[in-house]
Amino acid sequence: MGKLGTLLAKKTLKNGNTKKSIFATTKTKQRYTDVKFNDNDYIMFGPESRGIPEEILNKYKENNITIPMLPIGTFAEFVQCCGGCAV
Repeated sequence: MGKLGTLLAKKTLKNGNTKKSIFATTKTKQRYTDVKFNDNDYIMFGPESRGIPEEILNKYKENNITIPMLPIGTFAEFVQCCGGCAV
């Protein structure tokens, strides 16, 4: 997995809190509403054409979430999801 995998592992911050990578994917049934997010967590999105690599999704299955979209999903919906996460 190399450098990317190392960066994605849970990290401990100076104050003792951990930050966690959450992976948005269509390849899980765990909805974003089923996860308890912490202040230091962040959500990663892969390229629309191929998503986050399977190797990463498989290694961190408990951190995979899906954000349901309408069947006519568009880039505009993706942008709305990102804006909602940033609040």
